[in-house]
This record gives sequence, structure tokens and C-alpha cells, in this order.
Amino acid sequence: MSQIGGKLNVFMIALVALSVMGTAGVTLYYYEQIDSIDDSVGEVQQELEATEEELEETEQELEETEQELQNVRQDMDDFTGIEEEIRDAEMEKQELEQELLRTEQDLTRAEQDLEEKEEELEEREQQLETTESELTDARDEVRQMEQQVQEAENELEELEDEYDNVVDLYEQMYNECEMAEDCSPIGSGPGAY
Repeated sequence: MSQIGGKLNVFMIALVALSVMGTAGVTLYYYEQIDSIDDSVGEVQQELEATEEELEETEQELEETEQELQNVRQDMDDFTGIEEEIRDAEMEKQELEQELLRTEQDLTRAEQDLEEKEEELEEREQQLETTESELTDARDEVRQMEQQVQEAENELEELEDEYDNVVDLYEQMYNECEMAEDCSPIGSGPGAY
């Protein structure tokens, strides 16, 4: 019995020793695994930190890109406004060109009208010169006629004076003839002529 008990004790001791050794091995293995996991966790943490830094950089770049995009959009809006201003300026330029063309046409018509008026004025001036010349001739003719009328009136007055003298002389001779005995007057007296 003692041999069996001894063998059992040895076996138990061996089993316990094996168990201890197994446990130690497993524990050592787990420690190694834990160290490996810790190392892996450390690496992952470093990678995570690096990734977070990259993420922060990426977010900053994204913010910068969004700001640039906003600036570009603002520039595009400004450019759109500039394009509208250019279109408005071009439309205003076209309107001014059309207005200038109308003004040039009006100027051409005005120049033609002025030329016609100048020609008409020149004709009127020539007519006026001709009329003034004719008026001068007419005035000269009127003066000549007035002079002729004056001369005719003077001659008429002289004739009337001569007539009156002849009538007076005839009356005197008629009266003397009536008073004379041997005179017979001809006619019915001075009033017959």
C-alpha cells in the first residue's frame, strides 16, 4: 500500500508539477501574448494618433478647400456680376452707337437743309439785288416822270396864262368893237370860246 501511495504521491507531485509547469507555460504564453497585444495596441494607438493627425490635417485641408471653394464661388458670382456689367455696357454701347447713327443722319439732313436754305438765301439775295436795281430804276423813272409832270404843269400854267391873256385881249377888242359904229363882232362874245 505504501508503494502505491508513494507512486500516487509521485504521480500527484508530477501531475502538480506538470500542472504548475503548464500553468506557468500558459501564463508565460499569455504574458507574451499580452505583451504582443500591448505592443500591437501601442502600434495601433500610434497609428490611430497618426491617423487622427492625418484626419485633423485632412479636416484642415478640407476647411481650406471649402474656403477656397467659397472664394471661387464668390469670385464666380463676382465674375457673373462682371459679365452682367459687360453685357449691360455692350447693350449701352450698342444703344449709343444707334443714337450716334441717328444723330449723324439728323446732322446730314440738317446739313442738306442748311445747304438748300443757303442756296435759297443766295437766290433771294440775287432777287433782292435785282429788285433793288429795278426799284432804283423805277425811282429814277418816277423822278423823271415827276420832272416831266412838273414841266407839263409849268407849260400848262403858261398856256393858261396865255389863254387868259388872249381871252382878255379878245374881250377888250369885242367890247371896243361893240362900242364902235362901223364894227360888227364875230361870234356871240367872249363866252363863245
